[in-house]
Amino acid sequence: MKNFVTHFITALALIFVWGQTQAQCPTGSVYLTSQQEVNDFAVNYPNCTTLQYLEIFGSSVIDLTPLNNLTSITNSLYIHDTSLIDLTGLNNLTSLGEDLRLHSNLSLTSLAGLENLSSIAGAIDLAYNYQLTSLSVLSNINTLGALGLTENDILTSLSGLEGITFISFIFIHGNDLLTDIAALQNVDPVTMQMLDIRDNSNLMVCHLPNFCTYLSYNPATHPRNILMNAGDCEDEAAVLAACALGVYDIGLSDVNIYPNPVKDILYLEKEVARITVTDLIGKMIIIKDNVSQLDMSGFENGIYFVTMEQKKSIKETKKIVKE
Repeated sequence: MKNFVTHFITALALIFVWGQTQAQCPTGSVYLTSQQEVNDFAVNYPNCTTLQYLEIFGSSVIDLTPLNNLTSITNSLYIHDTSLIDLTGLNNLTSLGEDLRLHSNLSLTSLAGLENLSSIAGAIDLAYNYQLTSLSVLSNINTLGALGLTENDILTSLSGLEGITFISFIFIHGNDLLTDIAALQNVDPVTMQMLDIRDNSNLMVCHLPNFCTYLSYNPATHPRNILMNAGDCEDEAAVLAACALGVYDIGLSDVNIYPNPVKDILYLEKEVARITVTDLIGKMIIIKDNVSQLDMSGFENGIYFVTMEQKKSIKETKKIVKE
């Protein structure tokens, strides 16, 4: 009888330990280096919602859906050298205590999966993602420590970042097809501590009003490095000349679009040269020239980005909701 009781208690203890192991998250940093390890994480930690630090890498990684219980990471999320085409599986992730770093994911075309990410205490650092086309799913972010965009070769626009009003450090380097950074025009220049825009061979317009204000500050306390871009953004002198002309002020910041949410017809207060509508993952839905209203009755319900364009490459993007 005594042996039976002993074995019974031992069995209960093992069951308890196993249950606790399955319920909790791993402590410290987590490194997932293959698709098998990503899959195993869901099996070993089925109820895990919060990690301290997560790094995912390895060419076999193609699917993050086993991580769909994660809601927060107290430090950074670093994903690099994978074969991911998007970030589906991180759809419940809402906050990062430090950085979002995506490097050298050569098949990554979209950040779909981060639609619910609303808080990043550190930096967004996107580098060498040569197929990345859109940042539109980051529309819930309003504060960043830093923004770094390096050699994302086919990224053309920063649409999706319009909600950001606070960034300390801005680094935009070597994005060959980037033509539009107007999404950063809502960043308060008082919050900026560095503006570094270099080697973006098709970027012609940098004289956003807030950037002009920043460039008027003392360079000793507000450093800047602008060179080897194009047109009015070729270097700091070109940007300052464009700022002096004030041509950006004839753009679109005063063009209201309504109603928002919209059910059928979207109205613009005045005609614009071109309007482009994209969805949350950056897919272009429609493009039209010389527009003062747009029939959206046939659009599916959801969030869209409307980019209005005037001559001289002046653009503004606004988020609308279709009901």
